[in-house]
Amino acid sequence: MRLDIAVTGAVDSPAAYGIVDTLKDVPTQLNDAIRLFLSKVGSILEHTLQDVSSLEVRTYVSDNIEQALWAVHTDMVTRAQANRAEMIKTAVSAASTLLETLKPV
Repeated sequence: MRLDIAVTGAVDSPAAYGIVDTLKDVPTQLNDAIRLFLSKVGSILEHTLQDVSSLEVRTYVSDNIEQALWAVHTDMVTRAQANRAEMIKTAVSAASTLLETLKPV
């Protein structure tokens, strides 16, 4: 008994299971994801720095304000300014570290 087998198509071409087609878009998708992520981080940092860079203090003033109360108020304002400055340093440091890790080798 004789069996004839016919092969159609190229034998040396890889089977098309859709995996190769899916993987070819990965670099573009990764690049787009990183670009979107950095854009969002930039927007958040910009908004944060705008909020952090201003300090609004409202004070009720009276003709006979007590010196002790005024000293407490002044101390609180000084602490708030120091906290704002520290937050700005932390935000800038975090952004710098993030950008350094994403820098091409």
